[in-house]
Amino acid sequence: MNGKELMKIENLNFSYGEGFSLKNINVSFSCGEKIAVLGSNGSGKSTFFLNINGVISHTDGNIYFNDNLITRKNINLLRKGVGIVFQDAENQMICSTVEDEVAFGALNLGFEEDEVKKRTDSALEAMRISHLKKNPVHYLSGGQKKSVSIADILSMTPQIIIFDEPTASLDPVSCEMFEDVLSRLEADNVTTLISTHDIDFAYRWADRVLLFDNGEIIRDDIPQNIFKDTNLLKQTKLKKPLIAEICEMLTEKGLVPENSDIRDITSLRKILFSE
Repeated sequence: MNGKELMKIENLNFSYGEGFSLKNINVSFSCGEKIAVLGSNGSGKSTFFLNINGVISHTDGNIYFNDNLITRKNINLLRKGVGIVFQDAENQMICSTVEDEVAFGALNLGFEEDEVKKRTDSALEAMRISHLKKNPVHYLSGGQKKSVSIADILSMTPQIIIFDEPTASLDPVSCEMFEDVLSRLEADNVTTLISTHDIDFAYRWADRVLLFDNGEIIRDDIPQNIFKDTNLLKQTKLKKPLIAEICEMLTEKGLVPENSDIRDITSLRKILFSE
């Protein structure tokens, strides 16, 4: 845990009608955590996100946010404090121009006009799309729409931000820019949850992994432990990150010490070429 507990979830269940889509979820999140949420399609990740964002209400169990027990009467605490960027950015677009779209969330939170403009400009600059602010939203490319949807959430400065497949449809330059945004969120102590099929990214970025299978969290652990458990990877149809496979081979050859915390190429180079 990196700081104060923000959210605690106890015995959460959710059903769309027949059977449970989420079963007995018990987990908590603290300020500044970087959490990768992994699992195959249909494992419950997206339904989990919608529950903790307040878009849908859980069937039973409890959600606490900033020590407040969430009920139907105060569910706006979740909607204000937990932002979500959906995989399909098109579903988040409701305004005619990029500038209006990014400003919409902050306006809804009741900020004064000057503060809304400040937040909007800052979010547009963070995503490097200031030059698009007068453009019609629906004529943008898929990657540009994704950048707008991320800027929309940034302008509201929630305490927790959920990204559902954030790099889908982004080009390599935009992916680098997104990782810069993640670094700034970390510096601001924002808790970040990312659902992704990019195992290499999850391995190098996250300090914690939630692994979903059949509507349950079957493992909550650090990435190093998750990805060295071959039986677990087989059960959940996950591949081992490339950097982890390389390090295993180098360890067998005596070139890398055992139990080294190497999760990116920069760390590997430091060990291999250190004087």
